[in-house]
Amino acid sequence: IQVSEKSLRCLRLHPHLPLLSIGASDFGIYQFNLETGLCGPKQEGHQNSVFSLCYDLQGNLFSAGRDAHIF
Repeated sequence: IQVSEKSLRCLRLHPHLPLLSIGASDFGIYQFNLETGLCGPKQEGHQNSVFSLCYDLQGNLFSAGRDAHIF
């Protein structure tokens, strides 16, 4: 399954749902559903590659990128 035209940089499993979050060099984050095998649309926000993803215990996603921002 091709997620992005650019490199995939990080992966993180959701703590409660069957979702795999994927950070990529196309500045986006993708949500891959592990039950259906479908990937959602690109979520944008960073101005450069997404290098780190983290979920808190409530399931909120945080991302850090080469643009030196945390969302």
